[in-house]
Amino acid sequence: MGCAAGGHPGATSRSTDSHLLLNKTWQWEATMTPGETISVSDPDRYTIRFLADGQLQARFDCNRGGGSYTISAGKLSFGPMMSTRMACLPDSQDGPFMRDLQRVTSFFVEEGTLYLELPYDSGTMHFREAPTSKQPDTPVGDIVKFRGTVVHKDVEGGFFAIESDDGRVYDPINLPDRFKKHGLRVNVTAKLRNDMGSIHMVGDIIEIVEIDAE
Repeated sequence: MGCAAGGHPGATSRSTDSHLLLNKTWQWEATMTPGETISVSDPDRYTIRFLADGQLQARFDCNRGGGSYTISAGKLSFGPMMSTRMACLPDSQDGPFMRDLQRVTSFFVEEGTLYLELPYDSGTMHFREAPTSKQPDTPVGDIVKFRGTVVHKDVEGGFFAIESDDGRVYDPINLPDRFKKHGLRVNVTAKLRNDMGSIHMVGDIIEIVEIDAE
């Protein structure tokens, strides 16, 4: 599995247990290839997070997005990636990061490092688990209740968010069509869903439990 190309240590503590990947933010630190080492100047800006439902959250420098993944017995592949389209700085590594993720064929975890193998022994991406301070700290499923206003956001093709009266912005995954009216005042009860990703990258993702128009 590309040991010589990746330059990582022996297989004594190597694991392909997929549960080791889940619900953690992994920071890209480097990619080792037979011809070069690609070092990442700011790993905070290049991250992936595997969710239990087969979805991936990702940060590509100044952009955010994600997609789906398939994992089994050490094999790993990613579906098409979606991302916001902000123009990052010229020295951004977002292009190589997204490109190599799409080429991944397998993985293993060893001594706290996640290794994603590229095909034909062409290289290995190295990730470290983000510090606790960089991990999401809002419990999934927490209930929030608020009054607010439905607003149309003209990004990523356009979508409806809800701005609460205290200034927070929420991105609902299940806003009923009859409430998709810009300026509509609403009362909302919802579950926080920080286990999900969204290409909108605006506010907290919520699953509406109850909603009424004022």
